[in-house]
Amino acid sequence: MSSTRPRIVVTGGSGFIGTNLIEFYLSKDCDVLNIDKKSPMNAKHAAFWREVDILDVEGLKEHVVSFNPSHIFHMAARTDLEEKKDLKKYHANITGVENIIAVARMCGDLKRIMFTSSMFVCYPGYDPSGYDDYAPHTVYGESKVMTEKIVKSSHLGQLEWFITRPTSIWGPWFGAPYKDFFHHVNNGSYFRIIGKTATKTYGFVHNAIYQMDTLMFAERELVDKKTFYIGDSPGLNI
Repeated sequence: MSSTRPRIVVTGGSGFIGTNLIEFYLSKDCDVLNIDKKSPMNAKHAAFWREVDILDVEGLKEHVVSFNPSHIFHMAARTDLEEKKDLKKYHANITGVENIIAVARMCGDLKRIMFTSSMFVCYPGYDPSGYDDYAPHTVYGESKVMTEKIVKSSHLGQLEWFITRPTSIWGPWFGAPYKDFFHHVNNGSYFRIIGKTATKTYGFVHNAIYQMDTLMFAERELVDKKTFYIGDSPGLNI
């Protein structure tokens, strides 16, 4: 059924950024649905969670299509860098985005969808010539290149979409690896990086949520079929 109140689906809403995103839209009195195979980190979000693996296309159809969202934030993914060889181990990123696209086509009131990629579609220090210029240095980065290419070739018709590439996001509910770095800094540990500068673009998660929300509800010509980095400016030399 149609409604003037936004109906927000967040895949991966039990993760770090997803938890903050769920909290933001609940505070805005939106209808919210969290699709995740893991239970929410914030116990207050339990009522809005449905246990669905992003690889389970039938489960996605059952819960997402019946919710009939107006907007989808697709954030569910495998994000670690542990796998060094086998791209298939990141099938949650590749098959997952294919499943979301298939389900999105069935949602009659869906206006716009955000696909989450990563800054690691290019290795650190690489200066791409454009958003279709990729240079990943990890298998995880390769998986995100594939997800971007799938989205860009998906022919979603009038459905609006955009891609985000979060940088080093930190804040409430975050974990390894960034939390470890902040823990050492907070304890006064000293880092000496020899032989090169180390500039990082960090992003406080509440700023990242503001950026994502702004993009989701911006005028079509400003965002549709475009790619955006998410983070705070300027970068910091750590």
